[in-house]
Amino acid sequence: MANVKANLVKVAYLGQVKSDAIVRTPYFPSVRVRRGGVIVCTGVKFRRRCTIFADGGEVKIGRGVFLNNDCSINSNQSIVIGENTLFGEGVKIYDHNHRVVDGVVSHNEFDSAPVHIGRDCWIGSNVVILPGVTICDRTIIGAGSVIAKSITKPGTYVTENIRLRKLS
Repeated sequence: MANVKANLVKVAYLGQVKSDAIVRTPYFPSVRVRRGGVIVCTGVKFRRRCTIFADGGEVKIGRGVFLNNDCSINSNQSIVIGENTLFGEGVKIYDHNHRVVDGVVSHNEFDSAPVHIGRDCWIGSNVVILPGVTICDRTIIGAGSVIAKSITKPGTYVTENIRLRKLS
């Protein structure tokens, strides 16, 4: 396991990556750290093609978390994932969006808000979790859902009947 930690530190760029005797898997995520940090706790398992990008943000992945194929975590502020949480394939977590002023999208400015995912959750395949969301402990999110608001009571949640709606 010491080799895994050494490999992780090699990919850190202007930031830090910490781990404590981590991964029990032949795969390891692509990690890019720039002005931020990544902490991966004991027993975290990654499948193929997972990515973690901390560009000024902090990412903390709790003990016993499982990230299936093609999961992506992208942080400019803070993303925390609680212990024993399971992720299906293709889950995307973002704590920031491009800033939009008078209908113009900025390429280099972002609005950020922390994301916190509780313990013992199951996040289904292809779920997208957006900035500012808190998901409480023991919550299940159905496949394909887009989570834009916090979930404060344990249960099973899914987005359905999605329609395109003009916001402004």
